[in-house]
Amino acid sequence: MKRIAYAVVALCVAQGASAAETKDPLGNHMDLYFSSLDFEVESGGDKASIDGGGGGLAFWLGNEIGLFTGEIQSNKLDGNIGGFDADADTRSFRVGLGYRFLNERNAGAWLRAEYVNFDADLEIDDVDGGSDEQDGFGIHAGGMIGTGMFRGYAEIGRVDLDDLDGMEYKVGVSIQPGMVGGFIEYRVTDLELDHVDADEKLEDLRIGLRMGF
Repeated sequence: MKRIAYAVVALCVAQGASAAETKDPLGNHMDLYFSSLDFEVESGGDKASIDGGGGGLAFWLGNEIGLFTGEIQSNKLDGNIGGFDADADTRSFRVGLGYRFLNERNAGAWLRAEYVNFDADLEIDDVDGGSDEQDGFGIHAGGMIGTGMFRGYAEIGRVDLDDLDGMEYKVGVSIQPGMVGGFIEYRVTDLELDHVDADEKLEDLRIGLRMGF
């Protein structure tokens, strides 16, 4: 019986290692994750920020040259702004298309463009502070390197919304021993408000499951 158990374990390990070794480093996957988001506003040298948790779902689909990507996320934030208690519900949605110009077993690179939607509902001391919705697009260049079941990746790009625009950066690492793995990534969106001396920064830390297919 022990020999059978050892054989089953060895087979599973071998299959996982084989899948990780041959899996396209830019392969199809879906992410289910927890998000910790910090939202900071700076104007005239004064800063205010609120933060909180949430979650989201993202996907990455493609073939040898093309990409189809998307994500949806929701967060509930709270903090103190000017001595007042502030709460915000934020939602974001993105969908995009991309082109792979490098697609090797242990390395990849791409360009992609996406539609971006972000909206937030704000309350200050339990009083409705209004809502804001921004639409626009993002353009990003990214790369990935992998060895065995491990991968590291990064993107740099620009986001242009109705009243905001600026740079966006993302770095992440993942482990994919088989069809189900895990990842952690950090994304910073650093935006300037049009025609007003004010900046907004979103810092998003994500930890979750990555399901390959």
